[in-house]
Amino acid sequence: MYDDDNRVTLGASYSVPHPDYDPSSLENDIGLIRIDAAYKTNDHIKVIPLASSTLGADLDVTVSGWGASGDWDGVVNDLNFVGLKTISNDDCKAIYGDATILDGMVCAVGPSTEGTCSGDSGGPLVTDDGSGNSVHVGVVSWVSSSGCETDHPSGYTRTAAYRD
Repeated sequence: MYDDDNRVTLGASYSVPHPDYDPSSLENDIGLIRIDAAYKTNDHIKVIPLASSTLGADLDVTVSGWGASGDWDGVVNDLNFVGLKTISNDDCKAIYGDATILDGMVCAVGPSTEGTCSGDSGGPLVTDDGSGNSVHVGVVSWVSSSGCETDHPSGYTRTAAYRD
């Protein structure tokens, strides 16, 4: 790992996928992880609230990850961020088909060929709540079969769909 004065390494003692996860459709592509130690919040480590309602289309969102920066690249050394826009599930279905886009998913697309790529799965999709605070709205689930250097949207599991 790289030196960063703000870096904190946390281990996970337990993880569990959603009991109804379907690897072929990627339905319920979400799980829980238990962090095995207490941690303190600060300017660099914050608790992020989970979305309580389903977000609509044309919303500014940000995704972050250590995935590849291109179809033929390896994972990166630094956390990357990219701004995207959500699109309606109907618009996403027009690209991928009705059976692919499920209610528990949200699609987002970036400028030109920017977006998620191999290695970003499980990463957060966040939006601003209008007061400068981030809200967790999704989890990176899949990229287009055309690759990540395409103008096709990527798919995310909607956080709000899994709140109790």
